[in-house]
Amino acid sequence: MTCESAYSQEREEKEKARAHLDREEGEKRDGTKYRDTQFEAQDSDGNFIDDVFFLTNLIIGRESSGNSSSSLVEIPEDLAWGVMLAAPPFPNSGLGFGLGFYGSSDEGLAGYLELKAVGGIGEPTPFYGNEYDWVGWSDETVDSFRRAFCLNIGIKKAFAIDWACFGGLGWVNTSGYMEKLDELGILGDSSNLNKYFVPDSTGDSNKLNFNFGLLFRPRDGWGLTVSHDTALSMTSFGIVFGGH
Repeated sequence: MTCESAYSQEREEKEKARAHLDREEGEKRDGTKYRDTQFEAQDSDGNFIDDVFFLTNLIIGRESSGNSSSSLVEIPEDLAWGVMLAAPPFPNSGLGFGLGFYGSSDEGLAGYLELKAVGGIGEPTPFYGNEYDWVGWSDETVDSFRRAFCLNIGIKKAFAIDWACFGGLGWVNTSGYMEKLDELGILGDSSNLNKYFVPDSTGDSNKLNFNFGLLFRPRDGWGLTVSHDTALSMTSFGIVFGGH
């Protein structure tokens, strides 16, 4: 096969891949491939994570009117919730961020739950998965990075009026990606300088996580927290609201 014919074949394959991806995205925008209910099983990790944060927003996004509330689930008054940020735990990954729920108890034990993500939610776009023949395309790899999702559950224990510690187990799912440069300008677009993304299996993993941290409550209604995840080697800092 001559260089010219190989070039023409690659261009044709890329045009087909781009048309296929555009068609799929158009169908999603039109709602033709959406599930019948918002609680149906998901097709990808990205959609699952989107739903986790969507449901969380429904739970805590209350619009109070007097004593009434329009939230999906009424949060107990003694349950605190907080948001966290962390420095990037992986090269080129982006910030870590999270959401936590902490049972409030002046004495004894209480439970807690944390949801965390690294580098964004879902897949970067435009993304060409394993169903496309991107392995055969002669494009330069510009960058490689990972995204992660973490779920922690454990026990919280108050050891002073203003202080509490917590610890538990979790699960971390990590997905690897490569950023490619398409010199033909087919797979990317002008907004991202003709770059596109493909999976990188070397960055995929599922790990058991050990999580522990401290919660400082100087006043009722708010506090500060620090939380560490061993599987990510990531320490998160955040602010907590509600509870007592």
